[in-house]
Amino acid sequence: MTAKADSDISLWRQVWEKKGHAVKENFELEDLLAIDGYDTPASNVTVENWMAYIHAVEKKLNISRGCNVCELGCGAGAAVFPLYDRGVNIWGVDYAESLIQICRRVMPYGVFEVAEAHAAPFTAGMFDIVLSSGVFIYFPNLEYAESVVQEIVRLLKPHGRAAILDVNDAAQKSKCESVKRQKLGDAQYDRLYKNHRHQFYDRAWFEQIAHRSHLRCEIEDQLLAGYANAEFRFNVFFQKTGP
Repeated sequence: MTAKADSDISLWRQVWEKKGHAVKENFELEDLLAIDGYDTPASNVTVENWMAYIHAVEKKLNISRGCNVCELGCGAGAAVFPLYDRGVNIWGVDYAESLIQICRRVMPYGVFEVAEAHAAPFTAGMFDIVLSSGVFIYFPNLEYAESVVQEIVRLLKPHGRAAILDVNDAAQKSKCESVKRQKLGDAQYDRLYKNHRHQFYDRAWFEQIAHRSHLRCEIEDQLLAGYANAEFRFNVFFQKTGP
């Protein structure tokens, strides 16, 4: 990995470590959403809309009670907490220790480890489902992102399913940045994003990786009610077609 990539990862890790130091006696889903970044003017997602969204993903991936589900870049656990509540077995990794500590508190029967998304300390072929929600946008480059896709493939059981959610659409990059700049103003936009860049992806990039990795691939527009970023994002669904 290049020095620039290391620097980008380090800067974002500092942001998420800080967010994970929220002090509360008990964390509700609303708190997890805020810690995971869904409380900004561009996000502001309600618990009701989030639950409907996660339920749609759950149905799409055919997740049921007793399934083994792993999230790469789990943050404070907003994506997997609703599944945990319904009897799904949950594992997760994140590079921010403070966020992993929150996951361990709110999901005590889950397994959560501090690790990079491309290097989960779990056995190959262990999971029915692998998720990665809202984290591909923070990866330093496409090479790193591809290494995470390969980690997803490694972790999945034969014919396992995966979802990479909330991906920045390269086709919408100019509009996305323009809208954010208008909402925040130039000074605030530059303060937030000058050193903390977001990664954008062509949909075809995921399709090409899927072809090389023997994955079925389906890409959908992001559909999360009340989420201002939705028009600039998409979701990727994979199914492993062999061992």
